[in-house]
Amino acid sequence: MNDQIAPPEITSDEKTVATLAHVLQLVGGWIAPLIIYLVKRDSKFVAFHAMQALLWQLVFMVLWFAAMIVWFVTIFSFVFSHAATLVTLLADKWRAAIRNSVISLN
Repeated sequence: MNDQIAPPEITSDEKTVATLAHVLQLVGGWIAPLIIYLVKRDSKFVAFHAMQALLWQLVFMVLWFAAMIVWFVTIFSFVFSHAATLVTLLADKWRAAIRNSVISLN
């Protein structure tokens, strides 16, 4: 005997909404899949695909913030290291100029 329960048939509307959960993240970010997940939680198929889209957005945001941190650290370290070098060079020139002006006054 085969007592297995057949999985429920996935309707065309469910396929469309599941596709929209993925496609709408291009314009709606994480909001569109979240709305679809909250509205269509009763369909396991749609809820699964909406959750996949939400997790993809989470991964994307984490990678985006990591890239921003690396970029800021790189830019600020470059700017501050060159600014410190410039200040050091200018300070040496100013000290020499002040020393020369003091010596010429004597």
